[in-house]
Amino acid sequence: MKPMDPHSKAAGQISQWVIFKLGSEEYGVPATQVQEISRYSSVTHVPKMPKFIKGVFNLRGKIVLSWT
Repeated sequence: MKPMDPHSKAAGQISQWVIFKLGSEEYGVPATQVQEISRYSSVTHVPKMPKFIKGVFNLRGKIVLSWT
């Protein structure tokens, strides 16, 4: 699949994209496909977890794992 240019105009319309990085790679998705963008403030370390698990954080009352 050919990557899309987030700045291209198709049929006279301008589209909005959410661009983000994962590691050294950059990705983009159409803004209409994004439900929410949230940041977590702090991660709580959990003892005896595998090294790839950073810890947990609270997202609107739900406990979510954070990994590296």
